[in-house]
Amino acid sequence: MGDKITHLQDKLCHISRVMVDSLGVLQRDAPPAITDYQVMNNIPMVSDTSKTVWTPEQLKKEASTAGENLVAACLEFEKMLDELPTLIRSQDDQMNRLKDYQTQNEIQTQILKKRLELAENYLQSVSHSIEDVTNNRLKVRHPSRTSTSQQDAMDQL
Repeated sequence: MGDKITHLQDKLCHISRVMVDSLGVLQRDAPPAITDYQVMNNIPMVSDTSKTVWTPEQLKKEASTAGENLVAACLEFEKMLDELPTLIRSQDDQMNRLKDYQTQNEIQTQILKKRLELAENYLQSVSHSIEDVTNNRLKVRHPSRTSTSQQDAMDQL
């Protein structure tokens, strides 16, 4: 599911980039607009000669291309949205589902607690056994050093 969400986010970012780029290009390259003040006072329109001014046909073509790119990206986004699983459930269905999840969670919690208790008991048993073996081994190794044959026999253990 996360993978689909990531793809949706990427597609949405792509749509945003297409929109911003398209508007930026159209705004940057559009011919200057004549204001009402210029029309009423017969002031000639001064154009910036450092940039090329697009003809109306070029502007229309650029706007059309930008629109097509935007529509294509939006259609892909809608297709991806349609592929997502739907969440058409009533509130009661959702509440029942949450209760089921809660019940399953409680059952699993009890199972894990029992396993933990068994593991702690086993650990305690093993610890006591190791302690007993160690104590017995120490008692046998260092009794009072009466006979070397007994000690040799114990060393072989």
